[in-house]
Amino acid sequence: MLSSSDLGGTAIYNWANGTKLADGGIGGINMNWKNEDEYAVASGNELVLYTHNGSLIKGKKCLIGDHKPCSVNFVFKSQTMITGGVNGEILTWNGSNPGKVFKSTHESAVWTIEKAYGK
Repeated sequence: MLSSSDLGGTAIYNWANGTKLADGGIGGINMNWKNEDEYAVASGNELVLYTHNGSLIKGKKCLIGDHKPCSVNFVFKSQTMITGGVNGEILTWNGSNPGKVFKSTHESAVWTIEKAYGK
């Protein structure tokens, strides 16, 4: 389980036995797992990709420019990261670099991005 704190950090827990495996990094508005060892956290001002190995968490900030990410998910068999922005745009990513921007017809935030499993 991945959790975020208003105090500005994330933690990884083993829910089955109630132990904390690792902690560190930024707290966020939204976070999602890419696979068993990688996840991303969107805070509105930052987007960080994290890798954890045991109790060690290592983060890499993404180059967000004017994009203010408030939601994040991994789609297309978890190979592509996408974020939703506070101004209604959706952005694809190439690793930690921005890819294609999809503008919306509204200017309200994209707070949640979900995927259909198996797609």
